[in-house]
Amino acid sequence: MSSHHTVLYRKYRPKNFSQVRGQEHITETLEQAISKKTLGHAYLFSGPRGTGKTSVARIFAQALGTHEHDIFEMDAASNRKIEDVRELREAVFSLPMYSEHKVYIIDEVHMLTNEAFNAFLKTLEEPPQHAIFILATTELHKVPETIISRCQVFRFKTPTQFILSEAIKDVCKEEGFTIDEDAVEIIAMSGNGSFRDTLGTLEQVHATAQKKHIDYDTVAKLIGLPPQQALLQLLTSLDAKNTGDALGVIRTFQTHNGDVPMITRIIIEHIRFVMLLRFGNILMQKHLQSSIPEFILKHLEEYAKNKDSGINSKTLELFMQALDSMRYAFIKEIPLELACINLFNKKD
Repeated sequence: MSSHHTVLYRKYRPKNFSQVRGQEHITETLEQAISKKTLGHAYLFSGPRGTGKTSVARIFAQALGTHEHDIFEMDAASNRKIEDVRELREAVFSLPMYSEHKVYIIDEVHMLTNEAFNAFLKTLEEPPQHAIFILATTELHKVPETIISRCQVFRFKTPTQFILSEAIKDVCKEEGFTIDEDAVEIIAMSGNGSFRDTLGTLEQVHATAQKKHIDYDTVAKLIGLPPQQALLQLLTSLDAKNTGDALGVIRTFQTHNGDVPMITRIIIEHIRFVMLLRFGNILMQKHLQSSIPEFILKHLEEYAKNKDSGINSKTLELFMQALDSMRYAFIKEIPLELACINLFNKKD
């Protein structure tokens, strides 16, 4: 009989406030509210997907001492009608079975219909003393102001790449496999600021890896990136101000069906590292030297030392503009090609 597999995101979902990463401004406030007994009756958690809103809601409910039978979760995306809210309103007024509170966690609350919001508003205005509502949304602007004004609003931050990288390393350690620093970097980038997506990519990589070690090439093949050498070739072309070679490397990205926005993000990160190595203080340089794989660092340090390098603040600015333009480009490579052309050529 095969054992049940738990996906990494669920397996390593934080179970208490101390395990929540990057949201200390929220967890500390909630812990103080519990210790000082200054609880509100309605909380609104807003922020991008995969940043821990539902996890923190569950932790908060449990930290209040609420029994699992007195914690109720509702997905407003599939229970969005006025009838669903009416059922909720009727249930709210019954006393909790095992706890002081009944906690209602309503995910994607912005999906409720206008009629459902109006019905729910009456409950928020005069809630029973034992009821606590925790609303979660990825689109705060779609929640009526009348609802927002009756809640304590907490805005979840998008985790930094550093925080995502640390999460990846911790999970790898717990799962008993090793991973290269450059592989960590691109998995963290692929997560787009979401713990869920980041660990989802890590799970896919781990499942396809043939050994207990994950390197750059393993990750690159899965998410559509060229070999590390191709990325360095583009940087070398930029450093030498060689537009033709740069365009040639971009062409290889096309032939390999590479994820061009993701490739551009990695290039931007490397250009940023060059700038920090060139202008940062000793502490900054030492930090970068300890966090960048040695064979990549060697090239970046060479670019940083080149006083006539084509990798400069203008390069960084044009590539960031190219990444932004890719959202609307029919051919994703065009903004990247234009960035290279405009970088070293005053006229088209």
